[in-house]
Amino acid sequence: MHVFHKLEEVPTGFGPTLVSIGNFDGVHRAHSCVLRQIVERARQQGAKAMAVTFEPHPVRILRADSGLKLITPTPEKLRLLEASGLDAVLLLPFGRDLSLMTPRQFAEQILKKQLHAREVHEGYNFRFGHKAEGNVEMLAEFGRETVIAHNDPSPARERVLRTFEQKHAPINIQVALPSLEAIKRAVEMKMGVALLPRRCALAELSRGQLSAVKVPQVRLARQLRLVYRRAGELSHAAQAFLAIARHHHPES
Repeated sequence: MHVFHKLEEVPTGFGPTLVSIGNFDGVHRAHSCVLRQIVERARQQGAKAMAVTFEPHPVRILRADSGLKLITPTPEKLRLLEASGLDAVLLLPFGRDLSLMTPRQFAEQILKKQLHAREVHEGYNFRFGHKAEGNVEMLAEFGRETVIAHNDPSPARERVLRTFEQKHAPINIQVALPSLEAIKRAVEMKMGVALLPRRCALAELSRGQLSAVKVPQVRLARQLRLVYRRAGELSHAAQAFLAIARHHHPES
């Protein structure tokens, strides 16, 4: 099991992840039940099962005079978490900056951007973010990210939709636009996210206008079409190239 002591230690390519967040003091039966769920589902999806906890315990920072005594010190907690079959544990340093993060900031900056969380499993009374303003309903709402898509149906679009259906995660397409440029501008204006081939946004990515995350589950094979003039004389090189193309694709 990997143990990361801060976000910067999590490798860039680590994930996607299935996450459970909590203090996990004692790692009791309810904890174990949730952890077993994310381990099982992570194995099914080829993802990483991760527990996110805090060091020190938030109460020791927010209410320093509470005299909080822990059931399990950190080394023992890590041993119990490892026994659950997790791939990794992230011990987030709990301090002022983390305590002031809003629920949306925590969900977007840590769960989405840093951990590439595909699922977050929590109990009904889970709270997170500044002043514990976030709950499971809010977390679920953050997960229903608006997707911006092209309004012209295509085989690629259908494959993406089928992939999401197979993962039991319906894609939330709320905006349909007529051109690639319009889609990129809408993403830049923070209207939502879009699933695009990376090559379609190289200029915007290089300028820092957009950010990209790999989604290998919907990787599509590139289709190249050979177009040539039927009439006229072809060079020896062109004739050889056409012969090879016809050999591999006799129907063309």
